[in-house]
Amino acid sequence: MEIDTSEIPTWEQVDQTLQQLEFSAEGGCWTPTDCAPEQHVAVIIPYKNREEHLKALLQRLHPMLQRQKTSYCIFVAEQVTTDRNQRSH
Repeated sequence: MEIDTSEIPTWEQVDQTLQQLEFSAEGGCWTPTDCAPEQHVAVIIPYKNREEHLKALLQRLHPMLQRQKTSYCIFVAEQVTTDRNQRSH
């Protein structure tokens, strides 16, 4: 999948989108207030040195899940190892 780098938002744009969605960044969770959601979802995002991809994903993921009236929490799990030889197979 190709990411169009001309469409990568800034962190300010991501924050602005979340404010428009009335999303409180506390804890990375959201639940619709106008219905009882049928689904409760945990989204775990593995992250390492791909800030542009993370911003693009968050910019699109929050509105998509909210349109679906899904109760969700997003967790970003950052890999901190510096050993380049350590890879998953």
